[in-house]
Amino acid sequence: MLNINGTGYLGQDSELITSKSNPENKILKFSIGSKGTGSKDNQKTSWIDCVILNTKRAESLAGFFKKGTGLVFSGELQVSAYEDKEGNKKKNASIIFGNFEFIPKKDSSNGSPDKKESVELPDDDIPF
Repeated sequence: MLNINGTGYLGQDSELITSKSNPENKILKFSIGSKGTGSKDNQKTSWIDCVILNTKRAESLAGFFKKGTGLVFSGELQVSAYEDKEGNKKKNASIIFGNFEFIPKKDSSNGSPDKKESVELPDDDIPF
């Protein structure tokens, strides 16, 4: 097993599909893009297909995995081989998602991440 850790943004809305082998199983498919190294003018975005295989998790996350959503993630790299219609051998790499966290959206007014609301406690309420 090859574990992958990364950061990226969804290039389009995720797609909730029904498994061909078992109609009760749902799969969430999406692609994540991440800019490579180099100067701003020469950076190219790399895209990789991703899937969430757990039906309940796929159904619950489908509404949140929209174009532009930022994620920090870990998962398993899976490479599959197949033949296209012309008989050419092809390979496809995808990440089977494990854990992830959403990247906070940037505040459009100043370009910095939105700040989470904080609550101040009086000194006498702190339990340590």
